Amino acid sequence: QIIDSSVNSEELFHEACSLSKKVKLECDKSELLETSVESFLSVTCQDYQRRSRCGRKVDKPLPILAKEVVALSESCSQNGDPLQQQEILKLDNILMHLKSKTEDLWYNSSLFESLVTKHNLHLEIAWKLHKIGAMSMDVYMSCKLNEDQFFVDKFSQNLVAFSQGSSNSFIGRQKIISVLAEYLINQGFSEKKSTLKRSVKQILESVVRGIVELTVVEDEIPFLALPTDFLSFQGSIPTEVLKRFSIHALSCILSCKADYTVSETLRSNTNWRSVQSYITVPALYRQIFSSLDCEEVAGILLQSLDQLKINGALLFICLKTMHTSFKETSKVMNGHVKAKLSDGLDTSDHVKISTAFLLARQSAVIDSDGCLGYSEWFESTFGDLNRSPASTRPTFTCLVKFLSNLVPSESAEYLKVHIMKRPELPAKCRNLYNDYIA
Repeated sequence: QIIDSSVNSEELFHEACSLSKKVKLECDKSELLETSVESFLSVTCQDYQRRSRCGRKVDKPLPILAKEVVALSESCSQNGDPLQQQEILKLDNILMHLKSKTEDLWYNSSLFESLVTKHNLHLEIAWKLHKIGAMSMDVYMSCKLNEDQFFVDKFSQNLVAFSQGSSNSFIGRQKIISVLAEYLINQGFSEKKSTLKRSVKQILESVVRGIVELTVVEDEIPFLALPTDFLSFQGSIPTEVLKRFSIHALSCILSCKADYTVSETLRSNTNWRSVQSYITVPALYRQIFSSLDCEEVAGILLQSLDQLKINGALLFICLKTMHTSFKETSKVMNGHVKAKLSDGLDTSDHVKISTAFLLARQSAVIDSDGCLGYSEWFESTFGDLNRSPASTRPTFTCLVKFLSNLVPSESAEYLKVHIMKRPELPAKCRNLYNDYIA
């Protein structure tokens, strides 16, 4: 290890010879074989002579290679750009030397790791060092997490920056993003214990949130390298691990910038047809949905609605993307809306009723087979007393009270539906609904 770490192997060889002569003058011949300097000289001679006999230049020592790695990393752009051609050539040369050392039985990665992990390495360089066995990614991550309290943020920001770029760099960026995402997902969501699990999950959450909040134009979307491009993983992540990550990532997206309650979102009367924000999100949703089924996605969406605050725009985009990803979405969501509405009216739970109406109104503006317009939904839900969730006086009273509370902020579009598509009234409820209309 000392030989490999020497800056100048030849100088080390001559120094060992000098020390050996000194030892010989001070020791008896019987002691020569037992002295550490003789053992060192023996190994040094063998190493130096072996390399010299090959008639080639002596391999670069590890400190020099480490210095070159750090220098190259520092000279590269840290703005998320892949390595340029000249940088790739330099790195390949360094990796060639390191690869020959890693194949040596005496190679100890701890020396090299101790020299490079003190520095912030370019993502592509760090991964390639890991791939050839010169540096463990686990060791690099652990070291940085221990010494830099902002490493999670820095690493996440680099990954988010790496996701953006031109069409020319897309393939290179996607390749690096995918291999790093594969590593992080396996670390964070496999069942095996890992000291990195918590930090890795934080990194993935930050990356997902960062991509959600990116401001890019639509022309750039096809060239956005995403960590959820599961097709690039080529089956290297176990199905259950991928599913756990997908569930976590979807929950994370739906909770981004959740600033309003369900009731506040419903009263806001947002024109959902005109929602244009978060244009990076549909691509994220589509890729995440590839490892889940419709019922699983619907379950996560409903769980997000049970939280204290929600993001109506992200909810709507999720619902809209579900309709383009799963043909059974209308049937599944209609069932959930009906169940939520019935439960809310039976228990006088205005939050559940608000949830059902919000989902119905958002679904009404989605141009997809099976999606009923709001007028059709209201009529089909309350127009037949035999099927209506408000078929009794208590449940109908709860419905009218709920609709009455919406009146101050209700748009004319919805008020018109409630008047023109009057529900079938339970006994002794005519005056109650007439009062609402008045």
